[in-house]
Amino acid sequence: MAVRIEIETEPVSGGRVVLHLLFRLLPMLVMAGVLTAAATIVAFAIGISVVATGHVPWRLASFQVRAIRQRVRTFSGFFLLRADTPAWPAELDLCDPGDDPRVTVTVDVPTTLVRWAPLSHTARAVAHLLLLVPLAVALDLLYPVWLVLVARRGWSTTAKERLVVTEQWTADVLAHAWLVSATPPRPRWAELTSARRSTGSNR
Repeated sequence: MAVRIEIETEPVSGGRVVLHLLFRLLPMLVMAGVLTAAATIVAFAIGISVVATGHVPWRLASFQVRAIRQRVRTFSGFFLLRADTPAWPAELDLCDPGDDPRVTVTVDVPTTLVRWAPLSHTARAVAHLLLLVPLAVALDLLYPVWLVLVARRGWSTTAKERLVVTEQWTADVLAHAWLVSATPPRPRWAELTSARRSTGSNR
């Protein structure tokens, strides 16, 4: 697994708590959007390096990992998987700096890629985005419903697991598209189902 994320969830409920958390998250949402746009541009620079030399520049790769880390941390708060405000990832490091006790994001960045990687990675990412984008749109459209449900009862264990698995899939796709992962992305739903069957869970 080239991209490893761990989100330690906690109960979140109560209208005042939910609204306060979302208000604190607004700057992080803006920053996540800015970093995502910037990482897409940086991916072109990495692509030029890969085509010309086959090497992935460490500094540029570190920026891509920071953008993914920012997104995952913001996601953990935006979808109310935690009651505290996520930490800002200030370090440009491939390994998680450990400054957020609830979210860990580490990417195994290859030092080299095949020369045609920018094309093959983009093609694979687009195939996954055709599935992820409609899912993201549906989640955003239903967001007011999620807020009401979480404020009243909190997330169920199954719902939290599915949200985390979806974010792992998204991080895999972004890392592959941004040329910091050589491992083709894949949905993690089957792994979640297998894990629940092996533990005999019927939630």
